[in-house]
Amino acid sequence: MTGTRFKPPPAAALAAAIALPLALGLPDPARASSSAPDHRATVASPSTDTPGESLHRWQYSIGLKATLQDVGAPMREARVRPMLGLRYGRWRIGADTGENWLRHTGFIKEPNVEYEWLDTARLRVGLSARIQNLEDHSSFDGFGGGRNTLRARAYLTYRLTPRWSIDSEVTQDLLLRGDGTTLSAGLSYLWPVGDRHTLGLSAGLGWATGTHLQTRYRELPVPDGGWQAGLATLGGGLSWRTQLTPHWAWFASVSTRRTLGQLADISPSIALWGGQIGVLYFSR
Repeated sequence: MTGTRFKPPPAAALAAAIALPLALGLPDPARASSSAPDHRATVASPSTDTPGESLHRWQYSIGLKATLQDVGAPMREARVRPMLGLRYGRWRIGADTGENWLRHTGFIKEPNVEYEWLDTARLRVGLSARIQNLEDHSSFDGFGGGRNTLRARAYLTYRLTPRWSIDSEVTQDLLLRGDGTTLSAGLSYLWPVGDRHTLGLSAGLGWATGTHLQTRYRELPVPDGGWQAGLATLGGGLSWRTQLTPHWAWFASVSTRRTLGQLADISPSIALWGGQIGVLYFSR
């Protein structure tokens, strides 16, 4: 299977994703409710804060996370890193700071800066940016070395039911250092297990430009005709989150992915598995 040769202008793709909520006639973010979280399910939260209170005070988190990118190469792909987070209103820096902790699914992602543009009963839209390490494709945390770039992300989550959600995002290398553009879309399910635990399941497809594939998989042979834009990955994941006390929580997740298109042609392999586990303290 060969990826399509269509390559949309990266900047245009990002602009389109950001402009989409405006084109749909969404309400002013300043008037939107901030009480609805990611992948909203009717899970009781130990926090007693009201939406107004949480929007007008500082919150922070601190923790530790161990991540394994590829179970087949544990010594090369394992990393242990501290987690730090700070939030005020709709702005967040770093890790999750505990709002609606039990209503998230998937891997813990730490954008360097995130703005929650819209949060209603069914729709959540946000923008974020992070300094990304081009060597290991991870967020800059002050510990890893190598060349970095600035990556922007626009995301949209639409709740189909209290437990089922559709997720999509577009990312773009703003400094044009060879990391291109990516698009992804998927489906997620959140299952409350009592009042202090949640189990999440997710699956999705990933698309990327040729420049992104060339940088991300530079260790692989270059396919005939060079890297072309197209579907690149099919993946899924399982996550578990527990609220131990109002201040302490732990999480664990496992994910798998298969290559598609040119990646599958030049590097056919079985699914790759990764995982992470960690603990967090929330200021509340």
